Amino acid sequence: ANASNTGPIKGAVTAPASADPDTTIKMDADPVCAGLHTSPVETQTVTGAANGLDGASDVAVSPDNEFVYVTAADGNTITVFHRTGTSLDLPPVQIVENGVNGVRNFSQPSDVAVTADGKYVLVTTAQTNSVFVFQRDASTGALTFAQVLRNNTGDVTGLRTPSSLALDPSGKVIYAGAAGLGNFEG
Repeated sequence: ANASNTGPIKGAVTAPASADPDTTIKMDADPVCAGLHTSPVETQTVTGAANGLDGASDVAVSPDNEFVYVTAADGNTITVFHRTGTSLDLPPVQIVENGVNGVRNFSQPSDVAVTADGKYVLVTTAQTNSVFVFQRDASTGALTFAQVLRNNTGDVTGLRTPSSLALDPSGKVIYAGAAGLGNFEG
């Protein structure tokens, strides 16, 4: 599983990393930074499809460190969690799912990234060869579907089974890593 944080999380590390693929574990990284422990200390575990974590696959954090976005490949969802004050708890705010509110063919989300300005959240979907773009409400963290970029649609090519995203700090360039298939280069 990947942990793609777009910035420090005020002393916490959140990752979909567990023997249970429907789990996101939040760990306190401050003791490690202070030399008190050799590894982060687990502080909260969020589990289950009810929290939009059916096959949790990737994590991103908003630039303001207030919201955490977790994709779930098996559930075809992205869940928005709000970081509450100094407790670092992660209550769910929203679950965006395939087939709801204009989101169609959102299948097997594999990577998530938040733009540097915090205005958009981008998600790759491996099964539908796409990058989904969501507008982000900065005050609530909530997502609204904005558009989808699909392989071989319009001027978009090379998105065959996309699995990773990287954003240029300027916000003008998005890089998507794609596996390709056979003689087709991703």
